[in-house]
Amino acid sequence: LALALVSFSCTGPIVGTLLVESATIGGMAPFVGMFGFSMALALPFTLFAAFPGWMNSLPKSGGWLNTVKVVLGFLELALAFKFLSNADLVIQGHYLEREVFLAIWIGIFLVLSLYLLGFVRLPHDNPIEKLSVGRTLLGTTVLMFVIYLIPGLWGAPLKLISGFPPPLAYSEAPQGFGGSKDNVQHAENPDMHLGPQNLQVFHDFDKAALLKTFKEDTYKAINEGISLNPILNSFQWVVNTYQIPHELIDTFLNSMEMDLNKSAYDQSKYEEYILGSAEVVGLMCLKVFVEGDQENYEELKPYAMKLGAAFQKINFLRDLKADYQELGRTYFPGIDLQEFNATVKKEIEADIELDFHQGYLGILKLPKKARFGVYMAYKYYFKLFKKIKRTPANTILNERVRIPNYRKVRILLTSYLRHNLNLL
Repeated sequence: LALALVSFSCTGPIVGTLLVESATIGGMAPFVGMFGFSMALALPFTLFAAFPGWMNSLPKSGGWLNTVKVVLGFLELALAFKFLSNADLVIQGHYLEREVFLAIWIGIFLVLSLYLLGFVRLPHDNPIEKLSVGRTLLGTTVLMFVIYLIPGLWGAPLKLISGFPPPLAYSEAPQGFGGSKDNVQHAENPDMHLGPQNLQVFHDFDKAALLKTFKEDTYKAINEGISLNPILNSFQWVVNTYQIPHELIDTFLNSMEMDLNKSAYDQSKYEEYILGSAEVVGLMCLKVFVEGDQENYEELKPYAMKLGAAFQKINFLRDLKADYQELGRTYFPGIDLQEFNATVKKEIEADIELDFHQGYLGILKLPKKARFGVYMAYKYYFKLFKKIKRTPANTILNERVRIPNYRKVRILLTSYLRHNLNLL
């Protein structure tokens, strides 16, 4: 019973996933997974039952076992704070920011190193006459780990354990020691600034020249099949592997160029921008999803374009404040944002709703293995759209509507369950 209770927290997700997969997809994978799980649990008991003499060769319990329990207890305590920090990240509570988390870990592992080196004793420990070589090496290693953690309090990236502490942005000083959240200049390049959402912007550079260079680098990577830029190298691999038409890439890059000069869009330019910035992105993704099946691609093409358009129009609505007040542009044609009201907002929402409906029908026709990611994105944007619909027009102009992180986690989990249980 104790073994079952202790192991369930780790094995539950594995067994649960296998059970869902067996009930939906089937095949050999659930059988192999459950066989491996049962084999791992049963094998030790089976071997000791078949060869009881082996029990006598096991080391006897004593002081060493208490030391093992103490070390594992410290590790479990450290990992408990890791899971607490994950929960804090989801709810954005800022109770366990990076500096606090690292300070706790430094304290835990410092006490553990002192314990291993014999400076701290616990009630059930046997007296230590001299330290073994193994214990001394382990204690020294833990102490070195503590020293490695300390610079993290001042903004060091700590790449060896980057997956454990909260990200650098989730800290009291995201810019590191001596920086501040109000510091708008990028640390590595004083000519580069941080814009909305702390993204790097290039207002002090020749943007047209930068975009021209980027286009040239993109096509060079595609034609040569390699690039030292890891993003372009990944992109060229996808383009060449799935035979994505170059006209889709041309249309996408042309829409980027439109943002250099356009501040207001008429109906034709609006449709051209939607095509390049959203609809062709849906088509490029669709090329990957259907894996070369041209007939399936042609069937799903209009649905992919509608879903991409819906996503982009929601982005326009969500970012009205940043686009209009900070960048001085508006995408929706024929709309004076000085007179943006509930009636205008409802007209835009009605157009988005039609695109959403068509996009959803296309999701249902996607290949099974490509459907989950698209469905999850659809659910996220649909939740955002519903929240925008509930938000007054004047609020849209003054603040950015967003979905809290804990709701994003819920969307992920419910989308996964609905997809695997065929409840879309």
